[in-house]
Amino acid sequence: MSSSHQAATNPSLKTAFLAQKIGDRPPLPSQSYRLLDILEALHEGKEVFFRYIWTVGDLMTTEIKSLTLDHKVADGLAFLEENAVRHIPILDEEVDDKGGDSPPRRELIGIVSQRDLIRIVPPHVGTLLEGETDAKRLKEPLSVAITRNVRTAIPSTPVLEAVRVMVDQHFDCLPVVSESDDKQLVGMLTSEDVLKCFQMMEMLRKVRDVKSKAARLVDFSRGDITAPPTELLVESMIGHASDVMQPQVSTVMPEDSVRQALQLMQKNRFRHLPVLDGRGQLQGMLSDRDILRHLPPVERDRQKANVTQKFRDELFRIDPNDPETTRSLNEKVAIVMTGSPTTVEPTTSVAEVAEVFRRGRFCAVPVATTSAEGCKVVGIVTVTDILCAFLALGRLVGSAMQHG
Repeated sequence: MSSSHQAATNPSLKTAFLAQKIGDRPPLPSQSYRLLDILEALHEGKEVFFRYIWTVGDLMTTEIKSLTLDHKVADGLAFLEENAVRHIPILDEEVDDKGGDSPPRRELIGIVSQRDLIRIVPPHVGTLLEGETDAKRLKEPLSVAITRNVRTAIPSTPVLEAVRVMVDQHFDCLPVVSESDDKQLVGMLTSEDVLKCFQMMEMLRKVRDVKSKAARLVDFSRGDITAPPTELLVESMIGHASDVMQPQVSTVMPEDSVRQALQLMQKNRFRHLPVLDGRGQLQGMLSDRDILRHLPPVERDRQKANVTQKFRDELFRIDPNDPETTRSLNEKVAIVMTGSPTTVEPTTSVAEVAEVFRRGRFCAVPVATTSAEGCKVVGIVTVTDILCAFLALGRLVGSAMQHG
């Protein structure tokens, strides 16, 4: 097994420098706007993106699909598949008993994640090996997998503050509750919402139809108020996969055991490992979800569960004396990994990488160069790296806007 030590969130030096003080800057005031204001700002070369998308309410998804505690584990699995999501808001809807026309109050009970469901569902479910006990698990209520008292935001929360929480805690989403009622769900901020921003920035760049000028870090550190608009800043400073990728990549080999891979993930607090053969050529990708699907199910201890742990250690608790668990951990990585993984090149734009994540529902992709010898991995980009780039842009543009 080959590996090189890296932090769980380890963007390139450039992005790390840009993002390091994002939480120190006070939020800019919200403001109403008209289409005419946006067109004038574009015409005059002024900032548009972070001028009008500054709070969670500006970016969050408001059309929320949810389940209740009356639904079963099978319902949860079907919900994730049908809606192409990784988290299920669990709500308790209260209808106005006074007979009014107001919509029902949607009280947030908690969140059920894809990882939670994968961990409690036997790997034989849906196969010829499925037994009676396996089928019973699907009929259990979602309460066996729910995480309560989750971290939330409100619509007026600065979007950079919310994204910083998502990065620090490795959250894929933040429920958004009412300003006046901390239990009433009004939206969801997800990593996909942030990924969409890079497509928006690319569209703005095309509308401007101008070439970006070279930008220097020192100019921004001095509070240079001539900073270009966000979409041009992306192109000139954080434009490609090579600018945000983690260049030192921990890897495993197809013949390594699942146990070895899991230990490497837990030690270094990351969730994805490229799988390389003896010649260093890419053969597959192994994720924590791949391992979870392979392990025998366990009963979740809700009292010990800690959602603030970045790697969610409680999901990987195993019984070392269980024969089935031992067999699963001794399997080769080649059995569990995803073969023929999608890759991006070092020169792939960040906007294109974000679209690859959204289209393929990936959380990480290897950055590779292709030659006659094969596919050589030179880095890895995760959704967290893209969120860090978003934070960096927000800090730089926000600082320039305050000085301007």
